[in-house]
Amino acid sequence: MRHDNVFNSHKSRLMRTHIPGSENLSVALIFIALIALGVWVMTTRNDFDPTERDLPIELLGDNSLQIDIYNRPLKPWVEPGQPLTSTAFDLGPFPPATLDADWQPVGRVKRFQADNLYEKINGEAEKFIKQGFVELAFLRLRSASDSSEIAIELFDQGDLSGSLGIFSEHTAGQAVENREGVSFVANEAGAIGRKGRYFFRIAGDRSSTAITDKASSLMTAFAQLDSNPAAEKNHEKTTPTGFALLSQRLGVAEADIQFQESNVFQYDFA
Repeated sequence: MRHDNVFNSHKSRLMRTHIPGSENLSVALIFIALIALGVWVMTTRNDFDPTERDLPIELLGDNSLQIDIYNRPLKPWVEPGQPLTSTAFDLGPFPPATLDADWQPVGRVKRFQADNLYEKINGEAEKFIKQGFVELAFLRLRSASDSSEIAIELFDQGDLSGSLGIFSEHTAGQAVENREGVSFVANEAGAIGRKGRYFFRIAGDRSSTAITDKASSLMTAFAQLDSNPAAEKNHEKTTPTGFALLSQRLGVAEADIQFQESNVFQYDFA
């Protein structure tokens, strides 16, 4: 039988009795290198100096300052599915002077009726409904200067009796101010007040001069409430008899008049 060399011309050394010194030396060098690598790993472990392997922190900081982050411009809110139009922001019952160059709306004006009022003021809804509640308009304003926010709740109580009754419950024992027909009680973070059939609450997210000044300017703006003929078409301009007697006949200041629909026996004369 013919025997051919398949891979190479070297003779098979499976049964050799002698290993060359060069082969022993290479095995020893590889073994020593593995031992040295293991010792280095064990001694290094968490001893890691970022300055030796990473970029300096100062260099990373310098590069980050050159990155311009894109901020998408704000767009007016529209009903889902409705086309975006260029019409002005719908303030609803709020007077145009509610907005100014610094204070702009956050989202749309939200409206609540008697059937869903509890979603906004759960626990207080029944009190407002008993006083003739018609609708609540809710608006949030944000300051461009310091990002502070103001939440405004504007309650349409149907007539003067309704707003006066709610206002009396909120201001019992407090000094009431009057400005251009708006009766109100102010504090460092907002105000509560009424004008005509409307009762309103203004609450800031902090106590600051900016919020106090804005709440004060809103008192002047809300003097325009009840002055829109289109908004008045479904409301009769009637003055309660008792209120007319005290205000017109007896000359009692409007800020000093309170209204109590029930539980009148709490007063001494009852």
